[in-house]
Amino acid sequence: MTAEQGWLRPFHWDLAHLATYRGERSKPLLEEAVDLAVRMTGASYGAYFKTVGSERLDAFALSGVPRDVFPRPAEADLPPVRITDVFAPTVSGEGTTVLIDDLFTDPRYGQVGGMPPGHPPVRSYLAVPVKSIQGVMLGAILLAHVQPGRFSDASRHQAEAVATYAAVAIENARSYEAEQLAMARLGELAQVLQRSLLPRTLPPLDRVEVAVRYLPAEAGQEIGGDWYDVVVSEHQVTFVIGDVQGHSSTAAALMGQLRTAVRAYVSEGHAPGAALARTNTLLGDLGPDLFATCALVQLDQRTGAMRVATAGHPPPLVVREGAVREVEVDPGIPLGVELGSTYAETMVQLTGRAQVLLYTDGLVETVAGGITADLPRVMSIAGGPHRDIEALVHAVMSGVASDLSDDAALLGLSYAGPVGQAAELDVEGSPGAPGLCRRFLHRQMDLWGVGGDTADCAAVVLSELVTNAAIHAEGRVRLKLEVDDGRLRISVTDASTGLPRQRQAEEGALGGRGLAIVEAMSEDWGVVMRPTGKTVWSQLTISQPSSPVAGGPGDGGQGTCA
Repeated sequence: MTAEQGWLRPFHWDLAHLATYRGERSKPLLEEAVDLAVRMTGASYGAYFKTVGSERLDAFALSGVPRDVFPRPAEADLPPVRITDVFAPTVSGEGTTVLIDDLFTDPRYGQVGGMPPGHPPVRSYLAVPVKSIQGVMLGAILLAHVQPGRFSDASRHQAEAVATYAAVAIENARSYEAEQLAMARLGELAQVLQRSLLPRTLPPLDRVEVAVRYLPAEAGQEIGGDWYDVVVSEHQVTFVIGDVQGHSSTAAALMGQLRTAVRAYVSEGHAPGAALARTNTLLGDLGPDLFATCALVQLDQRTGAMRVATAGHPPPLVVREGAVREVEVDPGIPLGVELGSTYAETMVQLTGRAQVLLYTDGLVETVAGGITADLPRVMSIAGGPHRDIEALVHAVMSGVASDLSDDAALLGLSYAGPVGQAAELDVEGSPGAPGLCRRFLHRQMDLWGVGGDTADCAAVVLSELVTNAAIHAEGRVRLKLEVDDGRLRISVTDASTGLPRQRQAEEGALGGRGLAIVEAMSEDWGVVMRPTGKTVWSQLTISQPSSPVAGGPGDGGQGTCA
């Protein structure tokens, strides 16, 4: 995490709420932006000024001081504020950030002629422009502190971040107003189009039952951008839920594109984090003035191992025996906001029966309480007794307000529990990788009660596979161990797309026998090619502890791993 991400993280949801504002442009929206800027920078007070023509400003929103300190000219029959030499760099031309440690010592302050009567004191001064995506000047956020030297470069970055998100919010509000008349005429056609972009049926799964619900917003007949999907790949299943910003035919069309992209990347074998990164790149190439949030949950039905990655989306809820908790995830940056973004994955192990809920923010957001105001209600209902997953999602949706201001989508899954065990390890592809992986193997074998000949043979096979990956591939190597139905499966994934091949080792040669050893000691083995590399796997039968052989060690008995 960069330093910049570090100081933004505590305010992630505040910024996300600001940027995803979906109402008419109003003073509360801009006051929220100024309040956030004041809290982030530690300013004494702040204001949002919008431009009036080329020479005047209007103090449209305030934080930290009463309204009567800066009455709006239109409301108090006063002339608008002049664009002075102090204000001009920020609100005129292309607009630049201005940071002044002590306004009293700045030559531009003297030209202003001092503070007007009744104006609160200003020593530290920070002003950032608020510009649209197209570069059009919308206004400025001005921050002040009564003491000098209180703003730093970090304060500047924080204020600029708020200004960026505020510009998105203003654009959203303007788009919202423009869309109202057009969306009101769509009526049932909008809903038909919306549902046609969602999957008509969900695939049957071995150990998972799935239930979904979707409720459109009641305000108007807009087309929303919420979607869900279920993608099956071998014994893994990936659950997807997402939300495209805004309500419009553009948002719905983009939702269809993103759903197709995520499904394609997951089907190709990409892990959740990589699928989100590639979708983010695609969205950047498409170039819409929209962004989207998304969450992916990839579940191994046999072992209960679950990978979670999110792009600015609410984290999933896990329900076990009446206890409900949010999965602690790195929230990630929404899709389409920043090119080159990466998305971390969180590992969750489901050790028994469990339910998982994925939802869009319309389910928990209220106009009065904010983006997560209704989450306690959802968690309380989810923790109660329910006949099955259908009953659970029905109960959660039944409690949603009838006058939804945003679409609400809910995907619930009920997992029957693992039938095997799994563990994973990522290591750097270096000469020390085989030793690290062998130690990890022995720890897991002890934990799972697998020993004897199986553990010894597994160590040999693992060493050959990891050594081969470390020598011939660059980057990290991923080791996965799975125990299921009396078999041990060892999988080694690397970034090389070259197929491994057996070589005929010359007599006395130190190498060249790796795959021959793997083949001889395995019940079965193979290679799975992936878009960004390959996985080489070996399967061994777990041997039962054997009784001492009559006649002792000299009777010529020979063991086998397979």
